[in-house]
Amino acid sequence: MEQLSLLEQSRVEAPEVSDAEHVRRIAREITSQLELTAPVDFGLVTSYQGIGVVEVADIPWAGCLIDEQGQLTIKLRDIDSPHRRRFTWAHELAHTFFPGFRYQPQFRCNPGEAPHGGEADIEALCDLAAAELLFPAGSFSRDLASHGLTVHSAEELSNLYAASLEATTHRMIDLADQPALMVVLEEMNKPADRNDSTAAPQLRVSYALPNGDWPFIPKWKSADPAGLLATTLNGEVVDDVTNLSEFVQNENREVSVSAKLYPYRDNRGNLHKRVIAIYR
Repeated sequence: MEQLSLLEQSRVEAPEVSDAEHVRRIAREITSQLELTAPVDFGLVTSYQGIGVVEVADIPWAGCLIDEQGQLTIKLRDIDSPHRRRFTWAHELAHTFFPGFRYQPQFRCNPGEAPHGGEADIEALCDLAAAELLFPAGSFSRDLASHGLTVHSAEELSNLYAASLEATTHRMIDLADQPALMVVLEEMNKPADRNDSTAAPQLRVSYALPNGDWPFIPKWKSADPAGLLATTLNGEVVDDVTNLSEFVQNENREVSVSAKLYPYRDNRGNLHKRVIAIYR
């Protein structure tokens, strides 16, 4: 008789909670048992989960977990940065929580290329577990309390936890002890204008991640060309009091914002002007 997976065991023990909470609990139990601190030693977690090999390889996906002649192997894409590969590594480790992971290769796709249906649900759950593994809640909450909610703090915590800046800021918002909002913007055209050679790219919302009572920030909404966020495109670091009226009509309540330009290159070598803003 095949042994129950970690997720199935957790469901038996606490049938009233969601799978999202189950995978978080499993990840927290692993970090607690192994007494993991920043930066998390994923080599230790890999061995604990019975995976024999981790290698950086020339693969089209961000990562994969496969059974090669009875030996579980994680492969990580060679063109990704070391910090990005660490989140992918944690994501692939999370696949070991699920039933049947040995019988079918598990692939982590690029952002925007997620699978559909049940596979998409599993990928989202693995991302939740990866955040718990990469940023153990206890230690990260203590570090966040001492650093505060700013882009400068995100940089420091990103270095401390050897994680990407975006993943680190996600975790900061998730564990903030006050209402907080992350808005990621890029200088780009909206979909309707992508085939219009005369349309100039603008600083637009890529996505928003709220914790607490915040208004809905629509994707593709352009930032005010004369506003605070636009100044980051010239190298300014924003740390000021403002409001969200450039995104939401008549939203005039005062909020603090910390924002900075963080350009990056995609897998094709194209440069993207990305701005990360933290509101509180």
